[in-house]
Amino acid sequence: MAACLEGDYQRAIQLKPSTTANIDITAFAQRFVAYHEGCYQLQQQKWQEAIIPLKQAKPEIQASNDWQQEIDRLCGLQRQTISESQEHLEFAQFCYDLLGSRDARSYLAEYKAEQIREQIANEQLSLATALRELQKLKEIDNQNPVVIDLIQRIEFKQELELIENLLKNNQFEEAVQRAKKSQHQRIRNIVSDICVEILIKGFQNRDLGFEDIYQLGYWAYELCPDDPNVQEVYRFSQELKDIQNLMKCDRFDEAVHRARYSQHNSIRNYVAEFFINTLVKGIENCDLSFDLIQQLGRWAYELCPDEPAFQEIYHSLKIC
Repeated sequence: MAACLEGDYQRAIQLKPSTTANIDITAFAQRFVAYHEGCYQLQQQKWQEAIIPLKQAKPEIQASNDWQQEIDRLCGLQRQTISESQEHLEFAQFCYDLLGSRDARSYLAEYKAEQIREQIANEQLSLATALRELQKLKEIDNQNPVVIDLIQRIEFKQELELIENLLKNNQFEEAVQRAKKSQHQRIRNIVSDICVEILIKGFQNRDLGFEDIYQLGYWAYELCPDDPNVQEVYRFSQELKDIQNLMKCDRFDEAVHRARYSQHNSIRNYVAEFFINTLVKGIENCDLSFDLIQQLGRWAYELCPDEPAFQEIYHSLKIC
C-alpha cells in the first residue's frame, strides 16, 4: 500500500502478496494494490493485463466514486488507442461489467449496434432479429444515438419493403394508409412521389380516367400537404374532378366552359379527347344518336379547334 501511495506502482505490483487474504484490512490492502495495478496497466495502454487486478478490486471500486471516475477516465484514453472493432467490443464489455457507468453503457451499446449493422450488411441477420437485438441494447443505454439511428433505419426499411409489396400487388389504398400512419416522413414523401409519378405518366399516356387521376392527386396531397409541387398536382386533379362532376350532372356546357378557361392546356386537351373518344365509340357501337355525336364534336372543337388529330372528325361532322 505504501508503494501505491508513493506512486511506485511497479514496486507495489512486485510486493503484492500471492495469496488471498481473509482478514478485512489485509483484503482491503490487496484490493487497494490491485486497483492501482489495474490503473497502471491502463495507463500503459495494456487493458488486457488490467482485467484480473481490476476484477479483484471491483468491490472497492464500486464503493468509491473517485475510483470509478479515474477508471472511467483511463478507459476513455485506452479506447482511443483501439482500432479493431472486435477489440472495441471486448474492451467495452469489460468496462461495462466493471463499471456500468454512463460512458461504459454508451460505449458497449454503440459497438454492439455496429456489430449488428455489419451482420445485416453481410446478410447474417434478418431485419426482424436485428430489431429485437437493438431493443435489448436500449436496456443498456436507451438514449444511445447509434442504437436509435439504426433502429429507425431498420424500421424505415421494413416499412418501405411492406409498402413496395402492397404497390406491386396494386393495393394502392392500403399502401397509402400505411404511409399515412408511418413515423417516417421519408416514407410519406416516397409514396406521395410514386402517386404523382403514376398520375403524370398515366395522364400523358391517357391510361387513367378522371377518377384515377383525382384519387392519385388526393392521395399525394394527403401524404404531403405542404409540398408545393404536390399542391399544384392536387389542384390540377381537383379541377378535372370538378369537370367530371359537372358532366355527371348533365351540365356539359358548364363543364366545357370550365375546361375552356382552365389555365392548363392539358386539361382542355384531355376533356376534348374524352369527347372525341366517346363519339368514336358511339359511332362504332351505333349506340349514340347523330345529334349527340355532333354535339360531342362541337364541344371538342370548342376546346381544341386546331388539334390536327381531330380535324378529320370535325370536317366529317361539318363542324368547321
